[in-house]
Amino acid sequence: MIAAIIGVCAGGLLTTGCKSGDANIQKVKGTLEALVTDDSVPAKVREAMNLAYEGRYEKILDDTANHVSVWSLIRCSQEVSSEGFGIHVIKDKQVTKMPEMRHGNNPKARYDSQNGNLWMACAAMEGTGVLAERLHLLRFHDDGTAYSVATIDPYQMQQTICQRLGFTIDSTNVTFYDRQQSLGTVTNTITDMGGFDSENPVWIGEQMSYDLSGDSIRVKIVPGIKFTTGLVLHYEDMPVLSANVSLVDDGTFTVGDISFSPDEEQDTYLKAIERYLADVKGKQYGSGQVCIPFYTVVGVDESNADDIKVWGDFWVDNYNISGDTLLSVSGGSHPGLMHVSQKGESFEVTSFDAVGDGSQFLPTAKKIFGDKFDAFQKVNSDDKKRNEVRRAAVAEYVKSHRLPVKMYKDYGWDPVKF
Repeated sequence: MIAAIIGVCAGGLLTTGCKSGDANIQKVKGTLEALVTDDSVPAKVREAMNLAYEGRYEKILDDTANHVSVWSLIRCSQEVSSEGFGIHVIKDKQVTKMPEMRHGNNPKARYDSQNGNLWMACAAMEGTGVLAERLHLLRFHDDGTAYSVATIDPYQMQQTICQRLGFTIDSTNVTFYDRQQSLGTVTNTITDMGGFDSENPVWIGEQMSYDLSGDSIRVKIVPGIKFTTGLVLHYEDMPVLSANVSLVDDGTFTVGDISFSPDEEQDTYLKAIERYLADVKGKQYGSGQVCIPFYTVVGVDESNADDIKVWGDFWVDNYNISGDTLLSVSGGSHPGLMHVSQKGESFEVTSFDAVGDGSQFLPTAKKIFGDKFDAFQKVNSDDKKRNEVRRAAVAEYVKSHRLPVKMYKDYGWDPVKF
């Protein structure tokens, strides 16, 4: 899918109006060729939203002070996914069903009691290496029912940024510009892809999200780099570009000055969890030369920045390096609930509710995971999927740390290549 998008855009579909006054500054290209629309709401979603809750929903927002909550439909039945559709908005016990609203894997919401605005950021499209969010503005009628006021489609945001964002490039460095004002420079460390694509090396559109945690709504964009070999975009070494966004009732929006942050300075709650697993849990086992955590997230509650809750099946593995192989030394499983605190742009795990061992496993897992227990049980019992997640995590670690290895090996098992 990514390769097809790039192929279409390379033909010049999105270059209109992107000329710069400086001949040395090129304009970025956009991967999205049209508005991201999906009117094909599965009939099963509409049916499921008329049924009792029965653990079908996951909480996105719970503003108890203003009696506002938002819920996403996770499954239509025990074994049938909602395919990312279906939102319930509740105010003063009045339920508004929005089956046509797509939420994706990690939707966010914030209610501003002063002006009555309910903001939501949901995935309009997502996949491997792709997350393009749509910003929603909702309000409430006097009876508590919610209604949509305006949205920003990912394509609209992409086009706005394409008009402003430029770059200059040499053999290793990319410098970004907002309206011809320099933002910053990043250095490419990938040496085995034949160098930057000579015609259209820098793209946006596949990594666009929104931060609702501050006083202002901010869009965050990670540009992708296209190399000579291969069609997929790469995001290693790329910065995070962010800006304040203002959306008004008629759908008009403005984007403030773009700020530039090198990728290594950007923290997330997942990075905080990875640090905790390596620095705390990994050290509980026999030491190795490297510690590589991996995990599957079962649920996230970001409604409180001081206590972001992340339920998951967490693992750590310690390895020694022997030639081109990582030899497993020790490690183990740590399912449970991570509590993460956000302070500014940094995140830290403040506590961990761990599932017990032996006879305590089932009762503690049910208590900790609650309505997410069935999802956890499915993840925890799927050895094949867990091995796939582990393999991907090890491959990513090896790539980012430039380790000279090609496989990992558990004692008594054949090596696993990646």
